[in-house]
Amino acid sequence: MTVARMRAEMSNDEYVQWSIFYARRAQRRQMQELMAQGQQRGR
Repeated sequence: MTVARMRAEMSNDEYVQWSIFYARRAQRRQMQELMAQGQQRGR
């Protein structure tokens, strides 16, 4: 589903909630990658 279609079909509140969900998911993934890199460098 494209962002434009999501915006057209969802309420603003629902769109904001999904945006937050995906932003947090990406942030967790990024933190896991950084932690893994830090552990590799510490060896």
